[in-house]
Amino acid sequence: MKFTVNRTELLAAAQNAERIAPRVSTIEILQCAYLQAEQDTLTVASGNLEIALEQQLPAQIDRDGSVVVKAPLLSGMLRLLDGERVTFQMKSGKLVVSSGNAEYAIPVMDAAQYPRMEIPCPAATVPVSGIPSLTKRTAFAGESDFRSWYDSSRESAAMVLDTDSEPNQVISLVSCSYNFWKQNERTVVTTSIDQKQAQTETVSTESRQTGSDAE
Repeated sequence: MKFTVNRTELLAAAQNAERIAPRVSTIEILQCAYLQAEQDTLTVASGNLEIALEQQLPAQIDRDGSVVVKAPLLSGMLRLLDGERVTFQMKSGKLVVSSGNAEYAIPVMDAAQYPRMEIPCPAATVPVSGIPSLTKRTAFAGESDFRSWYDSSRESAAMVLDTDSEPNQVISLVSCSYNFWKQNERTVVTTSIDQKQAQTETVSTESRQTGSDAE
């Protein structure tokens, strides 16, 4: 494998990959960025088994191939280089990165072992806007739907601080934490505000655990 690419563009892609790749994982290869050089295009991929990111950059490809390298190492190395373009090539089992008068030889992992997620090509996608605004409110078909949801949530809650107030508005907050292949915890916090007592808030907390021993 050998290719040459704009250093600034690759640095931006590497930093994005570093944000997605977990810093700590029981599967070491997930901490890496996947680089694939093929048909004048360099693909930079990363993922954490829940989120996957693929970026494509124009590149001069001399030899096709793919390689996996630690994401923080890749972005850190590109930050230190000062040339406009950077060349990557495999030599003696290591990835040699050169730009200007600087050259690095870094260890790599087997690209065939990388759990690359399938992402549809741009032709199979459509642009969507306004997604953040959709999360601001949850609409119910009617009062009966709201009452059914609220009563069910309160009955299954691990703790209810106020059982007397009748809410006119409900705000739900969700936080999640995951451990790969072991167990995960999801906590749902429901806050209801009685308009008749604007200064009084009642909180219901529901903790749902899946797995044998959630943390």
